[in-house]
Amino acid sequence: MTLFKLILPAILVAGMWGYLPVMEKKMLEHVSIKTLLVLFGLLYGLMSLVLGIYYHKEIYEDLKDKKILEKISIKALLFMVILYIAGSLIYYILLKDNQSHVVVALTYTTPIFVTLFSYFTAKEEITKKSMLGIALIVAGGIIVSN
Repeated sequence: MTLFKLILPAILVAGMWGYLPVMEKKMLEHVSIKTLLVLFGLLYGLMSLVLGIYYHKEIYEDLKDKKILEKISIKALLFMVILYIAGSLIYYILLKDNQSHVVVALTYTTPIFVTLFSYFTAKEEITKKSMLGIALIVAGGIIVSN
């Protein structure tokens, strides 16, 4: 059951996200980093608006809760957006001047940071298996970048 509920969908997402750097690098041959970042943001916003309209009832139910601001933090959401934009900007700078597979290999070391942040903030367990996986990710990043 894990194969169809977790592994295959996760591999599908990885495949979709794996194609993005190739397209982004091609686009950076024709437009500036700032233009690509703004265009991506505008289209992301437009798609979010379309989804918001389609799922308006569910969103309304979430937002009509008077204690919503106690459950989620607007400051945290704003911080997440700032991190996303800053990370995207740095990523595009790296992608413009380097081979896409090298940049992606190094930036896809994200699980290392997710593991550490989730351990310290969400008190999630770090298993020996996750430590081995992280070591392999680091080794792969080093191998690909040399």
